[in-house]
Amino acid sequence: MSSLQEQLNQIPWKSLRHAYGPAIDTPIHLLALLSEDQREREKALEHLWASICHQGSVYEASAAAAPFLTQILAQVPDEQKLPLLDLLDSLSGRYWAAGRDLVRLSMFDTAHQVWKSSGQFLHEDNSDHTPEWVTHACVGDGIPVFLSLLQSTHMEIVRGTLILLSAFQELNQEIVPALMSFILVVEDPELKGLALRSLGDLLTEQAPEWEEYKRLLALPRDQVPGSVRFAAAETFAKYHPNEATPEIIDMLVEYMLQPYSLNLQVLSLLGMPRGWQALITLLERGATNWILLDTIRVAEAVLDMVFFGGWVENREWQYRSKRYSSAVLKAFELNDGVPPDLDEIEDIPDLSQGEATFGLNYMVTSSYPPQPNDLLVSVWGYDKDEAKNLSKRYEREGAAALSAEQKEALRVVLRCEPLWQYRQNLMEIYGLPITQHKLTAFLLGGQTV
Repeated sequence: MSSLQEQLNQIPWKSLRHAYGPAIDTPIHLLALLSEDQREREKALEHLWASICHQGSVYEASAAAAPFLTQILAQVPDEQKLPLLDLLDSLSGRYWAAGRDLVRLSMFDTAHQVWKSSGQFLHEDNSDHTPEWVTHACVGDGIPVFLSLLQSTHMEIVRGTLILLSAFQELNQEIVPALMSFILVVEDPELKGLALRSLGDLLTEQAPEWEEYKRLLALPRDQVPGSVRFAAAETFAKYHPNEATPEIIDMLVEYMLQPYSLNLQVLSLLGMPRGWQALITLLERGATNWILLDTIRVAEAVLDMVFFGGWVENREWQYRSKRYSSAVLKAFELNDGVPPDLDEIEDIPDLSQGEATFGLNYMVTSSYPPQPNDLLVSVWGYDKDEAKNLSKRYEREGAAALSAEQKEALRVVLRCEPLWQYRQNLMEIYGLPITQHKLTAFLLGGQTV
């Protein structure tokens, strides 16, 4: 068998491109992943992330590099495997590939919301997405290596492998039996729950393996760890919303009351009225337990259900934080690098403390507060044309333009006091007044938009 160096020499790297041009440096970085020098390995990995997976984008060189990354993954010691798994996971396009047939309401461009599956999105203009599909297939060639890692004694390696496997629905005949065997023997609740989620992303609607989910949900509570029960309920409801019983829905809501456990997509896919009522219950019972960023997103889902028919899951938001404000930075400079007391700088919540469930949808801005009434949290990645159309309708018809369900959703949100403690513009999405008192006046018929 030829050496890795010899195999790399057979690839025309100069004619392949990555984010910065010809991929002549890619084989150098791949070889460096086998270095005994930790810093050299880390630098090589940084260069590969920047060039063949730049901000999630892939290129010709990405597909060529994937088989070598898998080969290196199989060779290196366990303590070096996880960073390689992470890179392969990103190259696989799992964000789009896992559950690719699931139709959901999303912002698939920066301006408009549409009902579409990620599979539809990728196939609409196949020429634009050829690098993604080719790279995905090249990563998929490593399935035998990935399946062998399920036997690792390192929990994080198994965890990373389970996440990666969910991207390859087209290879489910090879993956599903291995995952089922793993689920039946693994004792760790976190790994079992993750395996149930990954398996669900691979199964067809009528697959016999769904019976395992039903079995777990039917067992007495004291025989199944709560996190495993939730994973089974969450995954089953996601792909079989019409079969989700009231007991399953109650189970989902109860678990999501805990911080960092929200899955609004699943409740949204249950539709009206079941999913909507579950979201209302969740907001009314959980708002005081969550940080403001999560409370806003649950309120958003309650409103989306009655205004648009489903939760738009990937809008973009931003929040201001005293931690990054100009006042803090100035005080830091004046105190010779000694951090100031944040409470003495500005009397606003530090939203950087506490992890938002939907943190990837948020950006942090540092200019708080240029004005006393400036927004603390604001949405900017939403369908502004739809918001304008709604606003014009309210100008003509007032609150009479609202359905009974829309009025009820607004009442629920108005009663959610944590939502109104700080200024935010959630209601702009729906063409409505953004302050509590103006929204109340509009709903009572005392004011038009």
